[in-house]
Amino acid sequence: MSQSKKSYKLDEIDRKILFFLQANSKIPYHEIGKELKIAASTVHNRVKKMIANGVIRRFAAIVDPQKLGLQVSWVGINVEPNKLKEVAKELAKYEEIQIIGASYGDHDILLQIVCRDAKELADFIRYKIKPIPGVKGVPGIHSSIFTEIFKIVNWVPLKEGAKVNLQ
Repeated sequence: MSQSKKSYKLDEIDRKILFFLQANSKIPYHEIGKELKIAASTVHNRVKKMIANGVIRRFAAIVDPQKLGLQVSWVGINVEPNKLKEVAKELAKYEEIQIIGASYGDHDILLQIVCRDAKELADFIRYKIKPIPGVKGVPGIHSSIFTEIFKIVNWVPLKEGAKVNLQ
């Protein structure tokens, strides 16, 4: 039996509330309400509904890893076709990995990894990633270390008519 996906349609007020929250998740609801000319209780109820529907997953601080002496790297790996989800699930256990995504480009999985330096990244790949069952050794694992970061956001463009698939 297939599950049908429900969708949650954002209206203009929801998008504007999300705009404020993405810019500053600590902004008081009464300030958002004042800007949008609606009651703080309306903002509160809409935020509560978006949380319940998974539109808002959590509120968090955005940290600049370079300010903490960390380096950000992109790593591409290839996996056996029937092992993609299992490998991704294993990779998700590591806090150093910030993003895991399936790809149809040169690699099956792309990762964003944060480490102190190139040696730590090399060790992480060698001792944590390569031993995962299903990770291919050839054509290999490729990595690129950011030398400078010009933009870090946790921001989603909120276009009119945006729908969120609920599962």
